[in-house]
Amino acid sequence: MSETKKILERSEIAEQDKWAIHDIYATDELWEADLEKAKAMIPEFTAFTGKLCDSAENLLAYMELRRRLT
Repeated sequence: MSETKKILERSEIAEQDKWAIHDIYATDELWEADLEKAKAMIPEFTAFTGKLCDSAENLLAYMELRRRLT
């Protein structure tokens, strides 16, 4: 059975391990929106676990999913 890892809140991450988020996002709200989008996509990503090498179609579908995050 696979283990689901807890996604840490920003306040739980050591200061030296944080990005300079203000250089990436103009507001906290924009960051939160992208974070929620990524969290919602977790089930789609986990569907590919152990299957990327099964076919070129799987790899292409994964790459398209990954592209949707950016």
